Amino acid sequence: MSESEGLEINGGRLQDFTIDQAAGALALGLGAIGTLLLVIWQSRCLCKCRLGFSDSCYIFSCERAPPPLEDEEKQDEILNKEDKILKKEDKILKVVDSAEPDTAEQQEMIDLP
Repeated sequence: MSESEGLEINGGRLQDFTIDQAAGALALGLGAIGTLLLVIWQSRCLCKCRLGFSDSCYIFSCERAPPPLEDEEKQDEILNKEDKILKKEDKILKVVDSAEPDTAEQQEMIDLP
C-alpha cells in the first residue's frame, strides 16, 4: 500500500491541515455569518428570519420591524432651533464685519488669507 500525504477528492489532493487551521476556518465562517446578521439587524427595513426546515417547521423565528420615525413636531423644533442659531451667527458676523480693527495686530489677522 502506498502512503499518501493528504486526502484525495475527485482526483485532486487536499493537503493535511491542523486543528488550528480548522479552528481558524470555522472562526472566519462564523464571523462572516455574524456580520451578515449584524447588517440585517441594524438595517431599517422589515425582515423576517427563521431557523428551520420550512415556513411551517422551524425552531426559531424573528421579525424585525423598522423603528417608528420621529414625530414631525420634534423635527420642526430642531429646524426652528437651527434657524435661530443661523440668525444669531449672521448677526454676529455683521457686527464683526462692520467693526473697524482697533490695533494693527487685529488688522493683520483680518488681512491673512
